Amino acid sequence: MVYDTVRALEQGFSIVVSKVVLSVVSLAAAGLLTKSLFLLRRVDPGFNATHLLTLQVDRPILAGSEPQTGQFL
Repeated sequence: MVYDTVRALEQGFSIVVSKVVLSVVSLAAAGLLTKSLFLLRRVDPGFNATHLLTLQVDRPILAGSEPQTGQFL
């Protein structure tokens, strides 16, 4: 009975430790991503981007199965 209690406590402790480790890794990854995006905004693109016009074209949705859509494109 005591062995079962100790084993349950050890399992609970290992779950808590793994959650803390995953949280720290996720927080570090988020910080690195934020830093990378901040530094990316400061990079010179190599052209004058003041009066730049962009265009986005969506591919058409065809009635039919997926292989037919692949053949269209």
